[in-house]
Amino acid sequence: MGGENMGANPERSTFVTVVAWVFIAIAGFSSFAALLENVLFNALAGGGGLPPELGNLGQYLPPMAAFIFHNLRWFLLALLVASIVTLTAAIGLLRRRDWARRLFIGLMAASILWNLGGLVLQQVFVSDAPTLAGMQTKVPADIRSGLQVFQTVMTVVSALTTLAIVALLVWVVKRLMSPRIREEFS
Repeated sequence: MGGENMGANPERSTFVTVVAWVFIAIAGFSSFAALLENVLFNALAGGGGLPPELGNLGQYLPPMAAFIFHNLRWFLLALLVASIVTLTAAIGLLRRRDWARRLFIGLMAASILWNLGGLVLQQVFVSDAPTLAGMQTKVPADIRSGLQVFQTVMTVVSALTTLAIVALLVWVVKRLMSPRIREEFS
């Protein structure tokens, strides 16, 4: 009685299939784009990093942007690795491999933290933005106030979009951890 269904696959949910295919498409495109970015950056920058003409550009950027600018090679490489790992996990998810489900959950959790961290960084960049080009002294007051309204609206829209993405990722993680879905991967 208990051994009758041994070896039988549980029913495959549409949820897992759709999530897997969506992330295969996203991560496949992202892997291709990141590979091109790495090739182009290394072709333009050569082995020694940024040319001196561009290296000085970092002094005009806010500290966090300057850090990213000066370490662009490593950020591009990390993006490529993350894209390939996500693609691998999504393919494994489609094939109902438990290691892929666990890896995918970890990647989604990291993405949630990344998005929330980006929300904080956005505030850092936005707070530095008006001082970047000396806007207080060079831009007329009426244009400056219009830019501040635009900046506020974009900050709110960006924050709401980020929170919606985080909520969606939390939902995906919760579904992938549910007993019903875990059965597909045993």
